Amino acid sequence: MCDCCGTFWSPNPTAHRPSTCCGGCTVTSPGGCRPGPAAPPPVSLAFLEAVLSHVGLSEVHKAIALFLDAPPAMGGPQHTQRSIYREILFLTLAALGREHTDIAAFDKKYRSAFSKLAGSLGKEELRRRRAQPPSSKAIDCRKSFGALLEC
Repeated sequence: MCDCCGTFWSPNPTAHRPSTCCGGCTVTSPGGCRPGPAAPPPVSLAFLEAVLSHVGLSEVHKAIALFLDAPPAMGGPQHTQRSIYREILFLTLAALGREHTDIAAFDKKYRSAFSKLAGSLGKEELRRRRAQPPSSKAIDCRKSFGALLEC
């Protein structure tokens, strides 16, 4: 039995064992498991580089538009689980580092970009597609409780 699955096995030897015991391990024999097939990356490297390029050039509206318009076949996200704001902010923090990213300035740029896109797409459409900026309450919470957690 592998370390990653140890807690999923029942101490009762007659108990039914799951066919997938954790994310990525598949049961092959009573004594262990092997890694399952690798999941495809959620977006392409070219897509990520394009988003970072637009953010670096202060063209956040173009980065948002990439998330909204890029089909999965062209390397865009298959499904946005979190808001586009969070995706772009996380990508920026991961690429540039927290010490080189001014989150307050990013928030201002994102709000400006949202307003710019709202004129053409409409605020309701942007909200439906999870592109809205964080609320003032969320920003107040960030100020009160400190910076984002390290990944």
